Amino acid sequence: MEIKKFFSFKKQYLVIVKSVIFGFCLLILLTWMNEILDLPFYLFGGQKTILNWQEMLIETILLLIVAFITLKSMFNQFLVCNSMEDKLERFNKVLLLITQINQDILWIKSKQQLCDLICSGFVKYDYKFVWIGFCDEETKRIVPQSQAGFEDGYLEEINITHGQDKSNLAPEVMAVKLKRSSVMRFIAKGTDYSSWSKQALSRGYMSLAAVPIFIKDKVIGVLNFYSGKEDAFDDKEINLLEDFVHNVSMSLEYVDNEIERANLEEEKNKLLKTLEAATDAIDIATPEGIIKYTNKAMEELFGYENRELIGRNINILNVNPEVDGGGEGIISALREKGCWEGDILNKRKDETEFISHTKVAAYRDKEEKIISIIAIYRDITERKRMENLLKDRKEWLEKAVKERTDELMKVQIELDAAKRLSDLGKFGATIAHELRNPLGVIRMAVYNLKQKVKNADIKRHLDSIDKKVTESDLIIKNILGYSCLKPPVFEKISCKEVVTECLISISSKYNELKAQVKVDFNRGEGGFIYADRIQMIELFSNIMDNAFQALSGQNGTIECKGNYQREKNILKVVFKDSGIGMDPEDLNRIYEPFFTKKIRGIGLGLSLCRQIVLFHGGKLDINSIKNQGTEVIVSLPITRENRDKEIDK
Repeated sequence: MEIKKFFSFKKQYLVIVKSVIFGFCLLILLTWMNEILDLPFYLFGGQKTILNWQEMLIETILLLIVAFITLKSMFNQFLVCNSMEDKLERFNKVLLLITQINQDILWIKSKQQLCDLICSGFVKYDYKFVWIGFCDEETKRIVPQSQAGFEDGYLEEINITHGQDKSNLAPEVMAVKLKRSSVMRFIAKGTDYSSWSKQALSRGYMSLAAVPIFIKDKVIGVLNFYSGKEDAFDDKEINLLEDFVHNVSMSLEYVDNEIERANLEEEKNKLLKTLEAATDAIDIATPEGIIKYTNKAMEELFGYENRELIGRNINILNVNPEVDGGGEGIISALREKGCWEGDILNKRKDETEFISHTKVAAYRDKEEKIISIIAIYRDITERKRMENLLKDRKEWLEKAVKERTDELMKVQIELDAAKRLSDLGKFGATIAHELRNPLGVIRMAVYNLKQKVKNADIKRHLDSIDKKVTESDLIIKNILGYSCLKPPVFEKISCKEVVTECLISISSKYNELKAQVKVDFNRGEGGFIYADRIQMIELFSNIMDNAFQALSGQNGTIECKGNYQREKNILKVVFKDSGIGMDPEDLNRIYEPFFTKKIRGIGLGLSLCRQIVLFHGGKLDINSIKNQGTEVIVSLPITRENRDKEIDK
């Protein structure tokens, strides 16, 4: 320090000497010019004129001007010298501090320690406040990692975000956005920092420098230096800080790599312990199939010792590597899907064979290149034997159940037929003979009257008569159908066409409702099935008639959707209305003959529908909620081969 003071005094002395010499030379020049002005008097024999008081005044003023210029030059040189001395001393201190921190960085093992060392080191020098922040990509904030110096809640008061907000022009933010150092030499005079200037100035921050931290050309954070002096950062100091931050970036990358390597090593050890404790046999091989690792269960299952398998091709464990996806087949599947699972016929060291359920997965590097293959084996020989035994038993049971079901179906049909004949045989024949003919005459008479009568009121009454005749005819059909239902005559029909035909016929009876009716069959198909067309018309007519009646005078909706499930060999036709619905206790009795709570009908419609569906090997499901509506699901086999099989719900 004494040597620096000596050299500083010496430089100031030289500046003063230079200024005095400059003033003396200027005085000589002025005197010489005065002599030049008197030269003509000597050449022409004249004598030198004695200066009067005016000339003396002029020369005195000139001498004063020379003295002022000399003194001003001396003062300016003195100030410049002092400023250069201060900057040189500051630069040397920063350089010494950075050198010391760079030496300490070599022993740092964590990011937090590194950041704490940097902040505390610079604050000890001459900076009022130093902090390091790292970018959070999700919140677009610069999150403080470490700080040192006088802060007093400053970081909590300011908004440090580097998102799309263009109004935030703080040096910390601009350093991240522009990827270069940002310096605010005069905070009190700056406009870019005006939103934060009050907080900064209240804590004595007069200037600051923000230097971005890079890792692989990406800004990950920023190192911020705050000074209590204005214009505290010159270009040389900024360059020095940038070089230092470059070293910090490399140190951060090294610390991150070391942490990642330690974590990977720890995960590797945990994985190896887990693999050794696993009950399933596990091996790890190269993409070429060369075994690199096997666990204890692998030795027990295949009979090889670990040293006998390491370095050998995995194909030695398979009876036929080319079958069941073995060998190259597994590698191809891994390249496409990343995993493979299946049953493989393996062989042990003693050549005995067994079946294993094998799961294989590929482990890839950052470039998505396969670097290792992990395989897990589980002996399922006994399970396969039991599965085959159960399969044989299942086929035998299915055959026996089918035969028994056929017998029961025949008996059930006979019993139902006998019951229907005993209950309604004579009654149905009488109704058909006594009522159908008069109803036909009435219908014909109504038709003729409609053609002749033009009075609207009379036509409305005739329509009511025709409607009642149609309802009476439907009741007669239900009675006859229930008492004399015959086995279906199967033919290929379009279920969609039958539904549409029934809809046109039934909806004409309920024109006053103005209900919205929708028919939709999936895939644009007509719902072709093998069924009895006449019985299908009876089935769908009864269901639709019930739906219209359930609307109870309201303009509701009726939907009919056909779901053609070819993979299950099933056609599901769903009828849904927005009518009055049914009580739960009534829903349990809907298939009982003659059970009804409606004003019209005798309660045989749904009983008939159920019998038709059962005759076709199908299923009829009805769901209803009071005051919300009813849903009727008709499940029918598409082909006759599926008629006797059970249809899933």
